[in-house]
Amino acid sequence: GTGGLGNAGYGVTLSTASNNTIGGTVAGSRNVIAFNGSTFRGSGGVGVLAGTGNSILGNSIFSNTGGDPAQGNSGLGINLFSNGETGGVTPNDPSDPDAGPNNLQNYPVLSTVTGNGTTTNITGSFNSVASKIYRLEFFTNDSVDPSGYGEGKTFLTAINVPTNAAGNATFNFNVPQLAPGLHVTSTATDPAGNTSEFSGANGQLLNISTRLGVLTGDKVGIGGFIIKGVAAKTVLVVGLGPSLAPFGISNFLADPILTLFRGSTTLATNDNWMDTQAVAINATGKAPQNNVEPAILQTLAPGSYTAVLGGKNNSTGVALVEVFDQSPASNSDLTNISTRGFVSTGSSVMIGGFISGNGIRKVIVRALGPTLADFHVTSVLADPVLSIHDANGNEIASNDNWQDTQAAEIQASGFAPPKPAESAIILTRPPGNTTAIVSGKNNTTGNALVEVYNLP
Repeated sequence: GTGGLGNAGYGVTLSTASNNTIGGTVAGSRNVIAFNGSTFRGSGGVGVLAGTGNSILGNSIFSNTGGDPAQGNSGLGINLFSNGETGGVTPNDPSDPDAGPNNLQNYPVLSTVTGNGTTTNITGSFNSVASKIYRLEFFTNDSVDPSGYGEGKTFLTAINVPTNAAGNATFNFNVPQLAPGLHVTSTATDPAGNTSEFSGANGQLLNISTRLGVLTGDKVGIGGFIIKGVAAKTVLVVGLGPSLAPFGISNFLADPILTLFRGSTTLATNDNWMDTQAVAINATGKAPQNNVEPAILQTLAPGSYTAVLGGKNNSTGVALVEVFDQSPASNSDLTNISTRGFVSTGSSVMIGGFISGNGIRKVIVRALGPTLADFHVTSVLADPVLSIHDANGNEIASNDNWQDTQAAEIQASGFAPPKPAESAIILTRPPGNTTAIVSGKNNTTGNALVEVYNLP
């Protein structure tokens, strides 16, 4: 009974079936649905092709693979077929009016999963048909589906939530402290027995990297990050210059120097990464390719930190500053990452990238310029323009002045830029790479700040 003997498709397929129950609300009725999948059409845990009132409750659904990754389907634990034979994640829709398999029931949205060493607090929101009571089930997983959505390996708990007249509900409850590295997902089941797909897991920011022109004085590269939680976190901070040459950057910073601060206190300085911590840095697999490039590996308590990247002997050029989360399983997260530098034109615009993982991640990306003058920064970028690109380089969003689009949502986030000419974009990203490019309108130049904040 220890081997994985899954089907070459779905573990359970409901082709034209209604009013069935898979699992149940007591332990003895729950199933293990695992190790299913192939590249043959849709595959995964439970596939609901048609029918309504199908309840999928309390099961252990995990390690299902296959399907068509191009359709966003990499073996979902529950797949309501809204997108043809391959299925794929079915997005929520306001007030949940759509029809289809299990009425395409909306899933909950997790906002935070935070531990204090004794308990783990889970918060989130749910939107569906108004004035009904829904059963929300919560599960833990030791890994997350590549889509960021996915499966539910271990049943955690269930709660009943009523939606209000607008179809909205929120939840906020505690469970015993979850072990490090576990990820939470959830499902919703309506009074008629329609169960949703699994929610997205609450993802993390794992890396921030910003390519920028490093000058002197107040125009060096300044990267900031915040660690939030109850546990210390190990991070690797890297400054690259010569390594940019193979990517067509000829005016790279030949010899960068990196200093890490907490407030005004210097924690570490490094010129060439092999001078100190060489064995430990090399073991991360993220050591710089060139020996003259600096790196600092530190275990840091929750708080705010700053990394300053300059050129040796006041040299200048294009450089890259990166921060890597080396302990993503700890009970703390990188909740904000930002870089200040000089935005020029061509290859010397500011290019900020971040990598999210272990689930989906809702963020706000900001590009500030005029605000820096309030902090005595000279030569600010008067009118920054922000564009967001996916891992394939495709532009997925852009903004010039933040009030032009998403104004109400940005204002409600608490992170609206202070100046109307500054840019901001709110988006939810799956695991993987996202790039933010900051340039000056009409090829203007100046100091700017690019920031990424986690949002609930």
